[in-house]
Amino acid sequence: MNSISSCEHAPQALKRWGIRAIIAESYSEIFFGNCVAIGVPCYKVSHEVADKILAWIEAHPSEELVTSTESRTLKMGDETIELTLADGPRGQFLDGSWNARAALLANADKVQELASKLPYMNFLK
Repeated sequence: MNSISSCEHAPQALKRWGIRAIIAESYSEIFFGNCVAIGVPCYKVSHEVADKILAWIEAHPSEELVTSTESRTLKMGDETIELTLADGPRGQFLDGSWNARAALLANADKVQELASKLPYMNFLK
């Protein structure tokens, strides 16, 4: 049985399709959180900026857009556009802490040590 919620399918499908960042006017909390959990930054822009980006894509369909989490910018052609990304998720992307599984695996000994001290974990012994 698959333990993945259907809410997680959309971000995963986008990532598997090759989408490495998303730019939109708004996001649901669940979608945003699921994107962060799999390493896909979700940048926000105003309606006017979103329209500008869409117009540029329509005029340059084979061109690549480049986002920078560090500078919170989008590079499209010769133009650089400022993007909004909250400090919390931005920090997670910059330091790699968005990847909870990797953090747990890297600290498996510490996790096991802490778990052994928890009274409700002793029933496993």
